[in-house]
Amino acid sequence: MKNCLQMDLFGKNFILCEKALAFLLEDTFLPILTVKRKTISQKASLEVIFQLAESIPFAIFLSALEKKLADKKEQMFKEFDVSVSFTENKQDSYENDFVLTVFSQKKEILAFYNLVLFLQEQNLQVEKIDIFSADNYFSPKKLNISAKLESTQSKEYETNTANYTSENIQNLFLQEDISCQQYFLSGELADLDYFLMLLKMHEKSWQLELDIMPTSLYKTPKSLFCFDMDSTLIKAEVIDELAKAYNKGDEVSKITARAMAGELDFNKSFTHRLSLLAGLEESVLVDIAENLELMDGAEILFKNLHALGHKTAILSGGFDYFAEYIQKKLNIDYVFSNKLAIENGKLTGKVAGEIINAEAKARILQELAKKEGLSLEQVVAVGDGANDLPMLSLAGIGIAFHAKEKVKKAAKHSFNIVGLDAILYLLGERVIDKE
Repeated sequence: MKNCLQMDLFGKNFILCEKALAFLLEDTFLPILTVKRKTISQKASLEVIFQLAESIPFAIFLSALEKKLADKKEQMFKEFDVSVSFTENKQDSYENDFVLTVFSQKKEILAFYNLVLFLQEQNLQVEKIDIFSADNYFSPKKLNISAKLESTQSKEYETNTANYTSENIQNLFLQEDISCQQYFLSGELADLDYFLMLLKMHEKSWQLELDIMPTSLYKTPKSLFCFDMDSTLIKAEVIDELAKAYNKGDEVSKITARAMAGELDFNKSFTHRLSLLAGLEESVLVDIAENLELMDGAEILFKNLHALGHKTAILSGGFDYFAEYIQKKLNIDYVFSNKLAIENGKLTGKVAGEIINAEAKARILQELAKKEGLSLEQVVAVGDGANDLPMLSLAGIGIAFHAKEKVKKAAKHSFNIVGLDAILYLLGERVIDKE
């Protein structure tokens, strides 16, 4: 067991708690093991675990720390309205180097079994598994269990790491309807990107969705979530819907598909498509907006992100009327999109102001992070098109969501079978309210 200190911060939201943590520790070095967000009595709580030297008795260390931080604690409460408490905490002695997240639509025991054997072949030790159970596919609820797998002996499979028999796997995974699991792994990988490519090669045959990240990135608190809109937050490309209403659907949708796949220059294709809509009645916008279907899991995701105190943004190459409609529906903090030019109740076929293209999205993401006092590692970006790639590469976690092939290949994280609420589980967050 490790000798650890647990710090609990309580405040109005997680942004303030994280700023208070940085302020409190700016002149104090303590190795951080884990950071967890919780909601207690409608207040944000940040649980931080620090590793202490085993040679120092906890009571003596805590007394010295309290004395050193006394003035800062008082100043922190005045500036951030955040209080703090310290307690002793014992942690298991193993280190977790990577977190592997596994999504499944149904029980496939053989797939889980093959996955564990694959990890063994890569000399990765499964130290712990967090299991998420599901009442239905898109809304898993985290169980209050954490199964640490002990090493067993197997004549059939012998490696330098723990071994698992089919009976071990079956007993663990047949207990619940599995929606998501997180494997906490220890070991070394020479090339994480190459390992992820190997995992992705098995997804189809195993019928699993797999994602891996270093534990350091997993532990970094995420506070700003930026989303593309068309085909990400909603199940449509709005410009195609407008074209259908103007009897130009086939012509425009073909150009849209090629632009999103990265085959065409975005600005030129966007300008051309929009010009084809010149003369469309403004009244059409209302009906299209009211009939837009949200992506699966969107409402659950945003309800939880807001409860956790996170900031959210739409960075869209679509249009302001629809982006603002979705903003109100999901209570999103920021929205940036193209402003439709309208004269005499009709679309002019142009936009007012700059085109929100790939470069603009990347720039706005950086500006928002700076405005919120966050590093890029604390940002999550989600999109599906080639014009999302720059912002996905900038963010700490960039997710290609049901994306075009070029985007899936370039992004380090991709979802193809799950809903947007799966982002919560990727980050280890527990769903607060799934209704």
